[in-house]
Amino acid sequence: MDEAVEILAPPEQVWHLLRGEAQAGVDEGQAVILSEVRGRELLLEVQMGVGFRVQHAYRLERRGQHCLISNRVRPLGWRWRLSNIFLFGRGIRPLEAAAAQGLRNLKATAEEQARRLAKESVAERAPPVHACPHAPVVVDNCRQSIMCTMLVAVGVIFG
Repeated sequence: MDEAVEILAPPEQVWHLLRGEAQAGVDEGQAVILSEVRGRELLLEVQMGVGFRVQHAYRLERRGQHCLISNRVRPLGWRWRLSNIFLFGRGIRPLEAAAAQGLRNLKATAEEQARRLAKESVAERAPPVHACPHAPVVVDNCRQSIMCTMLVAVGVIFG
């Protein structure tokens, strides 16, 4: 599978997620990082069982504020060769389907995090909203000042 998946999230964030997943596999003893070009390429070998390993070659390409990611799978080992014979040469299809699903999961996670971070940054940049002691509803600063002034004036006049 060489088909790239577009992810609408910053490439650094996608790389961080990918690298974190790879490190989790390494920590569990199921994967080995064979090579890495930080932020662009990752070659990972995953042990699938006795006599069966799969190499995953991830490539990350920057597209402005977004990125494309692809994963080329390469099965290795005697068990793989034997099972591929019994599957009439179609043994790579399940591996490619699993790799495609993994990229879709990465895309969903990265885009959800990007949306959450965007919402948080918008909330941080928003002007502070303060409540008027005379107004029952919190409104934006400009309208609040006018409402507060009017309510104070009405309170002075009729109070």
